[in-house]
Amino acid sequence: MNGMIIYPVYLNQSVDSVIERFYDERWRQRVQMAVAAPFQNLKQIFETAYAHYAQGDVASAATLYQEMAEKKYVPAKFNLGLLYQYGLGVEQSYFKAEKLYQETAEQYFPPGECQLALLYKNGQGVERDYAKAAQFFQLSAKRGYPLAQYNLGLLYEEGFGVERDYGKAAEFFKRAKTQGSVSAAFRLGLLYFYGQGVEESYAEAAKHFQWASEQGHCQSQSTLGCLYEQGLGVEQDYAKAAKFYQEAAKQKYAPAQYDLGRMYKEGLGVERDYGKSRDWFKRAAKQGHIEAQHQLDLGFRKIAGQ
Repeated sequence: MNGMIIYPVYLNQSVDSVIERFYDERWRQRVQMAVAAPFQNLKQIFETAYAHYAQGDVASAATLYQEMAEKKYVPAKFNLGLLYQYGLGVEQSYFKAEKLYQETAEQYFPPGECQLALLYKNGQGVERDYAKAAQFFQLSAKRGYPLAQYNLGLLYEEGFGVERDYGKAAEFFKRAKTQGSVSAAFRLGLLYFYGQGVEESYAEAAKHFQWASEQGHCQSQSTLGCLYEQGLGVEQDYAKAAKFYQEAAKQKYAPAQYDLGRMYKEGLGVERDYGKSRDWFKRAAKQGHIEAQHQLDLGFRKIAGQ
């Protein structure tokens, strides 16, 4: 459903394990009060609500989340906030989503802090405020929440809400990647490629792109294809370049579709095939890729004898 994640007590973990993972001793006791004994009977209802959502019955899930939210159950408030943010099973309302995220943030719930930060970053239901976004990302990131670490890295990389600091950006991307953030691995690879905040290293960049590619990240696959084609950080290998372009192109990533078309046109790493080349150029051009459209125009001119 629009790629949205609804957290069943945070990705099927128990509430207790969430507390153990994200909170240090200073906050743990206070957080435990928010999900203590009075809420134990709500866990089964929470799982039922998630089952409704997973089966496509979002309205029923929303009703159960609402009931639990009124009893101050933090994970239910968070999930209900997501439903209001995206208008699933309820009328879309950034205002209600922000209120629910704020309440979960007051209970030191990392996903809630992060989602509240995203509202401020994107100006959804609140006035865009990168400084406030950074503040809430910081709170969530220090408790180990990878999405917050990744987004905080982006703010440091761009200098939004914080002073630009590529070193800190790299630090937060590293933390997020350690917890499996594919997007963070890609951004980290770019920092190594350009030598921003870290020592320039094409080889190190290739390692991060490789890891992200294995997780199916199309931008990393396309970028890794470029490295193999040019022999940057890896041994030049046109066949591998074409392979990675192919993987990204299958995911409808226009730059990779263009590069794959170019490989077929020039016979690099694949057997020269003008038909396949034209097909991939068409797919890229359909998505607005200017160079692919130019290649198609050149082909038509040749056919017309111009």
